[in-house]
Amino acid sequence: MPKLLIVDDDANVLMTTQALFEDAGFTVLTRNAAIGTSQVVLQHRPDAVLLDVEMPGLGGRELARLLLDLPRMRVALFLFSGMDRPELERTAAELGALGALHKSMSPRLMVDEVRMMLEHWRRRSSATIDLRQSEPPSARRKA
Repeated sequence: MPKLLIVDDDANVLMTTQALFEDAGFTVLTRNAAIGTSQVVLQHRPDAVLLDVEMPGLGGRELARLLLDLPRMRVALFLFSGMDRPELERTAAELGALGALHKSMSPRLMVDEVRMMLEHWRRRSSATIDLRQSEPPSARRKA
């Protein structure tokens, strides 16, 4: 069962998105603020983070950079916003997020998209790990 952390400052969005993913079989953690989220990620080690881009204080862009730079932590990051779709997709690409999900997206499509992209990410990540483990130590040090 995949573990998902949803970070959004809107309580209604947080509740409905949590229910949606729990009904789809995900274990869901929630946060209503960006500050402190990296600690939650390190402590609970979610498979994926669904992150609102536009939040007060420490915003989603800054938090995305922090999460993707955490040492010894690999997490699939999805940006989640109601912002203009092309801008959302561009922001996700610039930050290195796995995907961009618009808040108006159909619930079923959102769950399917996260499930599919997370599975693809896991396969690609484990293949990379397997290849690296089969390399001689001298080749790994150079990477």
